Amino acid sequence: MRFAFVYRQGCEQKLVDFYDYLQERGHIIDYINPEYVIVLGGDGTILRAAREYRDSLDQIKMIGINFGKLGFYTDFLPDEFKEMISLIESNQYSICRLPLLKYEFTTDQGSEIGYALNEITVVNPLHTQRIDIYINNEMFESFKGTGIVISTPSGSTAYNKSLGGSVVDINLKAFQLTEIASINNRVFATLGSSMVFGEGNVITLKSPSFSGTTFTCDDLHKSATEMKELRATISDRYIQLVTKKNHSFWDRVKKAFLE
Repeated sequence: MRFAFVYRQGCEQKLVDFYDYLQERGHIIDYINPEYVIVLGGDGTILRAAREYRDSLDQIKMIGINFGKLGFYTDFLPDEFKEMISLIESNQYSICRLPLLKYEFTTDQGSEIGYALNEITVVNPLHTQRIDIYINNEMFESFKGTGIVISTPSGSTAYNKSLGGSVVDINLKAFQLTEIASINNRVFATLGSSMVFGEGNVITLKSPSFSGTTFTCDDLHKSATEMKELRATISDRYIQLVTKKNHSFWDRVKKAFLE
């Protein structure tokens, strides 16, 4: 089997140990065309691994080993490495398929297409931002407030949840739009509630001016001042995450928030 590693700083010694063990068992270290990508770190390292292998996500499986804190995407601990490899060799594991959000960021210079595992946001921390929200090219509402979060089912447990958004089952091919600090009074009014959209729906965000706003995709950010519009939909692409058998998404949610 072919393995690659993505790791965070501080995991170097364990990385050497894991390298040696894989080679002892006759496996190949292949960073160009791996079958499995072993991620040493926390959820942020999983997000980085997804970016590094974004062009081959359909062909690889990711395995998270938790060197972080919460570890929502990481199913194994460092001292379970040998057990984990044994499960993979004997095909005694499950696959958790996490759908990705597709976005199109458009400026006068052109469009950039990308994917998010957790969420994308448009935020203006300095002043009230107007954002016109279109659903399938039809105007729905004119939002005024701090910003907008658009999340995947797995990302619904992250920033979206802290804003009062719903936790969405990963088996639903859906995405969610949640407002950040909306202004609601007799002059300005928005729905004021998270909205969940099924497959095939497209959300478009426009504004008379995005000056001062920031666009984020998972843990990356950049200025959105020059942005003309942002389109988002749930994509046909997935991350395939190796998990222990009988460990469901809702087990993961319970462990993260209730235990």
